[in-house]
Amino acid sequence: RADAGRLQRPGPAGQGDPISCALQLLSPSAGPRLLVIVPDSDVQLYQRLTGHTVSLQDYVNRNFLRPETLRRVSPQYADSANALFHSATTQSFVLDLIPRFAEVIPPAELSVRHPSSLAMKDFEKDNALLIAGPFGDPWVQLFDRDLNFQIETEPDGQRAFIRNRAPRSSERTEYFNYADPSAQAVICYSRIAYLPGLTPAGRVLLAGGPHSASTEAACRFLTRSDSLRAICRLFQVDSPAQLPWFELLIEAKAIGDAPWSMSIIAHRTVLAVSH
Repeated sequence: RADAGRLQRPGPAGQGDPISCALQLLSPSAGPRLLVIVPDSDVQLYQRLTGHTVSLQDYVNRNFLRPETLRRVSPQYADSANALFHSATTQSFVLDLIPRFAEVIPPAELSVRHPSSLAMKDFEKDNALLIAGPFGDPWVQLFDRDLNFQIETEPDGQRAFIRNRAPRSSERTEYFNYADPSAQAVICYSRIAYLPGLTPAGRVLLAGGPHSASTEAACRFLTRSDSLRAICRLFQVDSPAQLPWFELLIEAKAIGDAPWSMSIIAHRTVLAVSH
C-alpha cells in the first residue's frame, strides 16, 4: 500500500512551465517512456457474448479463453473460441487518438501496446496511460480497486455504468449513459484517474468509461489545451507539481460515438492506492 502523502514524486512540470493539457502529467521528464495501452476488443466481445467479466489473473493466464472455462460460463461458444477471439485487436477510435497524443508527447517517447502483450515488469519501467475501463483492459484492475468512481456492469453483464461509492451533496450513486432529446445527443460519463505507478517515480493515468464514446471523451479531455489548468484550479494549486493523486468524473455529449463538450462534474483526492 502506497500512501500519496508519503510518496516522493517529482512534479511533472516546473513552477515556470506553461500549464497545458493533462496528458503532460505523464511527460517524458517524469519517466523514460509513456506506454499507451489500448483496449482489447477480444475481451470486450467476450464480456458481451458471455455476460461475464474477466479478472486480471484470468486475462494474464488466458484462462478465460480455455474451452473448459467457456463450457462452464457459456457452452455455446466453447468450440468457437479460436474463430471469435483470435487476434490482438482494438477499437477504431484509438487510431484517431494516437496523433493527438503525439502532439503532446514526443513520438519517440510513446510506446503503443496491446494489453495482451504486457507483463507486470512493463509498469515498473515506464509511465502508462490505460485507455479503457477495467473490463476493456483488465490491467486497469491493478490500479482502480480503491477508487471512488467504479466502472461496473449489471449482473447480466450487458449494461455498464459508473458507480459513485460515496456520493456528495447533489451527486448520484450511479451514472448511466442516456439519450437527451433536447440536446440531440447522448450524455455519457467517464473516469480519469491520476495515480502512482508500481515504482516511486512512476505515474499512471486511467482514462475510460462504460462505452467507447465515454472512453474517447476521457482521452480527448486529457489532450484539451485547457484541461490541466482546469484540474489545477479544481484542486486549488498553482502548479501541476502540487497536484495530489486524483480521480475525476467526466460528463460529455456525444453524437454517435463522437464526444464533445466534456466537463468535470465530480472529483476526489486519492489518499492511498493499493496494488
